[in-house]
Amino acid sequence: MAVVTRRWAVVTKRWHWDRPPGGVLAAAFFLSVALSILLATPPLVIGAGLAAAVLLLVFGLLEPRVLLAALIFAVPFSRLAKVDLGHFSVSAADLLVALVAARWLIEGLASRRLVVWFGPSLVGATLFFASALLSSLFAEDFQASLAELIKLAEMIVVALYATTHLDDRATAVFVMQALVLAGAAESLVAIFQTVTASGPASFALGSFVRAYGDFDQPNVLGGYLALTLPFGLILCTQRSRSRPVMAIATGLIALALGATLSRGAWLGALVSLGFIAWLWSQQTRRALMVAVAALALFGGLAMSGLAPAAISDRLTVLTENFVVFDARTVDVTPINFSLIERMAHWQAGWAMGMDHPIVGVGPGNFEEMYSHYFLPGWPLALGHAHNIYINTFAEQGAIGLLSLLLFLGVVFRRALDFLSLDQSESDTARLSLLAAFGALVAFSVHNVFDNMFVHGIGIELGLLLGLVEAGRVMASRELELANRD
Repeated sequence: MAVVTRRWAVVTKRWHWDRPPGGVLAAAFFLSVALSILLATPPLVIGAGLAAAVLLLVFGLLEPRVLLAALIFAVPFSRLAKVDLGHFSVSAADLLVALVAARWLIEGLASRRLVVWFGPSLVGATLFFASALLSSLFAEDFQASLAELIKLAEMIVVALYATTHLDDRATAVFVMQALVLAGAAESLVAIFQTVTASGPASFALGSFVRAYGDFDQPNVLGGYLALTLPFGLILCTQRSRSRPVMAIATGLIALALGATLSRGAWLGALVSLGFIAWLWSQQTRRALMVAVAALALFGGLAMSGLAPAAISDRLTVLTENFVVFDARTVDVTPINFSLIERMAHWQAGWAMGMDHPIVGVGPGNFEEMYSHYFLPGWPLALGHAHNIYINTFAEQGAIGLLSLLLFLGVVFRRALDFLSLDQSESDTARLSLLAAFGALVAFSVHNVFDNMFVHGIGIELGLLLGLVEAGRVMASRELELANRD
């Protein structure tokens, strides 16, 4: 899409990277793990962080791949460089979004050629942002709303950048590999926590300590890992020199995801992998049927108490209470506490939305208004309704909820339009679309039990949107070339 002003034209010129720079990804991987381990010695971390920041700024201005890799790794490790400013917290990921956008703009101004693509997924994201902006005008605490608006704005900026620049094979593979290696680096931290039983007492289930990584919460870590797992699995199917590395990284992600004991993340990952298997080929569809049967058998074992206690207890609670119920009528036990607490927040969020059905109480204002809606015995707010759909209804009303559903629907439709076509299973466009689609499924399913729009995951969502839109451009190009042949 070209937009022409008097002096500037938005054109369709692209970067083309000959091959994914493995050195950049390897350096980012080891630097992220090292900084996370060094967190116990703050002065050393500060010095190392400042040195890394200077190098990043210099090399990032010269080579955009450096900034892109740093941004992807900054999402899981953003707490290593984070400053809290009241309602706001500025992290390394936020600064990198600004750097990526600034470099993109400066390059365009210098050459008088600014490249921008704005697909339907971005239209949906912009409508959701507009809904949040409207609701913020009625917020009790506008600063809290502003923080949420900034998150959405960052997502859109990253999505625009990704849509514009990720439409060639080398770039798409580079981003996919970076996502997997970033997830693997975070997984090493998470696995270390579980193996050494290092973590808050609230994360302990008997002698087992749930992994939480650098996300402070096992559920958020699980959600992040569920987003990266599809990319690892897709890359493991491709014959390349990086295949062994991707296989090891994907294995680490799967182990860490299991160590979170996050039921929402597990369910999101399972549904995601199910959709990927269904769309991949006839053979994987048959394998999916076998896997569903095996899963049903495992569920039966868990229900009968033959599985490990830490797993069977959580699955039993989930299956016994996987319905909407009144939290006031259920006896609370240590096993079902988190589930009842979540349901109490669902009910509070629903009541909040019903009292403000058009525009809600304002983005980020759930916690501010919770004191007026909490159920007896549940006075402490968890920050959100633990369901992004109920939370959106509470904070942005029916307008916000409809805009969110429209936004997600457009993205899924954009991906499925091309995934349903008969293409080669090795086409880069199909691979990136399939992985992004799987990640978005995991995101949407997990959000039934949580709000994953935290800890910079909105930035990762922007990359997924960009991969969907850029993947369609690649797919169109590949189909056109195939038809010519």
